[in-house]
Amino acid sequence: MILLQTATDWSAIWSITLVSFGLVLLILLLLVYVMKIFGLFFQTKKAENKTQEAAPAKAVDATEADETEVIAAIGVAIALAQGALHIEEPGFLTFGNTDRQTAWNNKAFAMRQMPERIK
Repeated sequence: MILLQTATDWSAIWSITLVSFGLVLLILLLLVYVMKIFGLFFQTKKAENKTQEAAPAKAVDATEADETEVIAAIGVAIALAQGALHIEEPGFLTFGNTDRQTAWNNKAFAMRQMPERIK
């Protein structure tokens, strides 16, 4: 004979729920701090590599820097004069060939042959 328990012990249910929720929050906080530590570790590695690579860099004279700024200013002026500031797009969506039947739009293509049932 199987006995069914009709009374529910809500105190045990709530305690398990709260412990589980607290455990999830604790693990999430732990993961946040682990990611921050990884970020600091890799940031210091990058800074060390950049200082080693930046040492043999050559100095750029003022005339070369001014020349590149002038070229950049001319390029921006030409782009603005040609109206390349904003690309206008139509306000409607077009979908490709919708009359072609595929498994996405026709469920008959997604059906498979029924397997034979073993009795």
